[in-house]
Amino acid sequence: MMEFLFWVLTVYGIGVLMAYSTIMEPIRTFFAKRYNDTTWGKWGWLLMNCPMCTSFWAGMGLAYLGVVSPLLPMIANPTLLLVATGVFSLATTFLIQTLLFETFAKSKKSGCGCAKQTSKQETEEETEE
Repeated sequence: MMEFLFWVLTVYGIGVLMAYSTIMEPIRTFFAKRYNDTTWGKWGWLLMNCPMCTSFWAGMGLAYLGVVSPLLPMIANPTLLLVATGVFSLATTFLIQTLLFETFAKSKKSGCGCAKQTSKQETEEETEE
Protein backbone atom coordinates (compact mmCIF):
# COMPACT_ATOMS: atom_id res chain seq x y z
CA MET A 1 0.00 0.00 0.00
CA MET A 2 2.86 2.40 0.80
CA GLU A 3 4.40 1.75 -2.64
CA PHE A 4 1.08 2.65 -4.27
CA LEU A 5 0.78 5.88 -2.29
CA PHE A 6 4.42 6.76 -2.99
CA TRP A 7 3.89 6.22 -6.72
CA VAL A 8 0.71 8.29 -6.90
CA LEU A 9 2.18 11.19 -4.95
CA THR A 10 5.43 11.10 -6.95
CA VAL A 11 3.79 11.30 -10.37
CA TYR A 12 1.29 13.89 -9.13
CA GLY A 13 4.15 15.92 -7.67
CA ILE A 14 6.08 15.79 -10.95
CA GLY A 15 3.00 16.89 -12.88
CA VAL A 16 2.24 19.81 -10.58
CA LEU A 17 5.91 20.81 -10.43
CA MET A 18 6.15 21.04 -14.20
CA ALA A 19 2.77 22.70 -14.81
CA TYR A 20 2.40 25.18 -11.97
CA SER A 21 5.65 25.80 -10.10
CA THR A 22 7.58 29.03 -10.29
CA ILE A 23 10.86 27.16 -10.58
CA MET A 24 9.79 25.69 -13.95
CA GLU A 25 8.45 29.00 -15.33
CA PRO A 26 11.59 29.70 -17.41
CA ILE A 27 11.22 26.34 -19.16
CA ARG A 28 7.51 26.92 -19.81
CA THR A 29 8.39 30.35 -21.23
CA PHE A 30 11.10 28.79 -23.41
CA PHE A 31 8.55 26.44 -25.00
CA ALA A 32 5.85 29.13 -25.21
CA LYS A 33 8.15 31.32 -27.32
CA ARG A 34 8.63 28.42 -29.74
CA TYR A 35 4.99 27.23 -29.70
CA ASN A 36 4.13 28.37 -33.23
CA ASP A 37 7.61 27.86 -34.72
CA THR A 38 8.45 24.22 -34.06
CA THR A 39 6.75 20.92 -33.35
CA TRP A 40 9.00 20.43 -30.31
CA GLY A 41 8.01 23.87 -29.03
CA LYS A 42 4.31 23.04 -29.25
CA TRP A 43 4.78 19.57 -27.76
CA GLY A 44 6.96 20.90 -24.94
CA TRP A 45 4.56 23.72 -24.12
CA LEU A 46 1.59 21.36 -23.96
CA LEU A 47 3.57 18.92 -21.82
CA MET A 48 4.76 21.61 -19.43
CA ASN A 49 1.29 23.10 -18.93
CA CYS A 50 -0.66 19.91 -18.32
CA PRO A 51 -0.12 17.97 -15.10
CA MET A 52 -1.92 14.95 -16.55
CA CYS A 53 0.28 14.88 -19.65
CA THR A 54 3.42 15.26 -17.57
CA SER A 55 2.28 12.54 -15.17
CA PHE A 56 1.69 10.15 -18.07
CA TRP A 57 5.26 10.54 -19.32
CA ALA A 58 6.67 10.61 -15.78
CA GLY A 59 4.93 7.32 -14.98
CA MET A 60 6.28 5.71 -18.12
CA GLY A 61 9.73 7.12 -17.47
CA LEU A 62 9.86 5.91 -13.88
CA ALA A 63 8.71 2.43 -14.90
CA TYR A 64 11.29 2.38 -17.72
CA LEU A 65 14.04 3.38 -15.27
CA GLY A 66 13.14 0.45 -13.05
CA VAL A 67 11.10 2.07 -10.32
CA VAL A 68 8.63 -0.64 -9.42
CA SER A 69 5.21 0.20 -10.82
CA PRO A 70 2.15 -0.59 -8.70
CA LEU A 71 0.81 -2.46 -11.75
CA LEU A 72 3.76 -4.88 -11.91
CA PRO A 73 1.95 -7.74 -10.10
CA MET A 74 -0.91 -7.51 -12.63
CA ILE A 75 0.90 -7.06 -15.96
CA ALA A 76 3.75 -9.27 -17.17
CA ASN A 77 4.34 -7.80 -20.64
CA PRO A 78 7.00 -5.03 -20.29
CA THR A 79 5.64 -2.85 -23.12
CA LEU A 80 2.08 -3.11 -21.90
CA LEU A 81 3.29 -2.39 -18.37
CA LEU A 82 4.94 0.87 -19.51
CA VAL A 83 1.81 2.10 -21.28
CA ALA A 84 -0.54 0.97 -18.52
CA THR A 85 1.66 2.65 -15.91
CA GLY A 86 1.53 5.89 -17.89
CA VAL A 87 -2.25 5.71 -18.13
CA PHE A 88 -2.52 4.80 -14.45
CA SER A 89 -0.33 7.79 -13.55
CA LEU A 90 -2.42 10.12 -15.72
CA ALA A 91 -5.67 8.80 -14.22
CA THR A 92 -4.57 9.19 -10.61
CA THR A 93 -3.30 12.70 -11.31
CA PHE A 94 -6.59 13.57 -12.98
CA LEU A 95 -8.56 12.28 -9.97
CA ILE A 96 -6.41 14.17 -7.46
CA GLN A 97 -6.42 17.33 -9.58
CA THR A 98 -10.17 17.27 -10.06
CA LEU A 99 -10.81 16.54 -6.39
CA LEU A 100 -8.54 19.38 -5.27
CA PHE A 101 -9.90 21.91 -7.74
CA GLU A 102 -13.52 21.00 -7.16
CA THR A 103 -13.08 21.01 -3.39
CA PHE A 104 -10.68 23.86 -2.68
CA ALA A 105 -10.59 26.14 -5.71
CA LYS A 106 -14.14 26.71 -6.91
CA SER A 107 -13.13 29.66 -9.09
CA LYS A 108 -10.60 27.65 -11.13
CA LYS A 109 -11.33 25.12 -13.84
CA SER A 110 -10.54 21.54 -12.99
CA GLY A 111 -8.77 19.07 -15.19
CA CYS A 112 -6.11 19.46 -17.82
CA GLY A 113 -4.12 22.60 -18.51
CA CYS A 114 -3.84 21.83 -22.23
CA ALA A 115 -6.48 24.39 -23.12
CA LYS A 116 -4.54 27.36 -21.75
CA GLN A 117 -4.38 30.45 -23.97
CA THR A 118 -1.38 30.65 -26.27
CA SER A 119 -1.30 34.26 -27.37
CA LYS A 120 -1.44 37.67 -25.76
CA GLN A 121 -4.40 38.63 -27.94
CA GLU A 122 -6.47 35.63 -26.80
CA THR A 123 -5.64 36.43 -23.17
CA GLU A 124 -6.72 40.05 -23.64
CA GLU A 125 -9.97 38.92 -25.26
CA GLU A 126 -10.68 36.66 -22.31
CA THR A 127 -10.01 39.52 -19.87
CA GLU A 128 -12.44 41.82 -21.68
CA GLU A 129 -15.28 39.31 -21.34
